[in-house]
This record gives sequence, structure tokens and C-alpha cells, in this order.
Amino acid sequence: MEDAAQSPETVGADQRHLTRKRFRDDIRVVFDVLSDAVLLDDHQVAVLAGRSTPTIKRWRREGKTPSIIHLNGLPRYRVGDIREWLLGDRAATVGA
Repeated sequence: MEDAAQSPETVGADQRHLTRKRFRDDIRVVFDVLSDAVLLDDHQVAVLAGRSTPTIKRWRREGKTPSIIHLNGLPRYRVGDIREWLLGDRAATVGA
């Protein structure tokens, strides 16, 4: 019979994946304390904006999101830019 226990390497990799996923999904919890220089991905911005990831990607193509930085070929947003964008978007909604 094979041992069903995972190797320590696999457990560590799974744990790192869960930690990254938890950070991605719980970005609202830590957003206020993040440095303006921290970079976020489309999913994290979608969670913060209350929109879907495909909507954020479409808005990026249409120029409706803050400017991006490419990190290893992937689009990333600065937290400071997202803060300004979200505050401006909410102010425009309230003022309308």
C-alpha cells in the first residue's frame, strides 16, 4: 500500500500557493496598510473595485484603468494609482 502522506516539498509548495491565494483574495483586508509602491494584478484590482477580472482586463485595454507596469511580461498596477483611481471613481459616482 502506498503512503498517502505528501512529501515536505509538496506540502511547502501547497502552503505557499494557499498563502499567495489568500493574499490575492483578501487584498481588501491589507489594502489600507500597503505601500503605494506595491504592485497588484488584475484579480486583486477586480476584488478592490467590486468587478470581475475580465472587466478589469477590458477596462485596461480601453484605457479606463490607471497605467500599468509590466513585470515579467504581466501587467501590474501600483497601489497608489489604484487608491487614487478608486477614490476618483467613487467621488464621480457620488457627485453624479
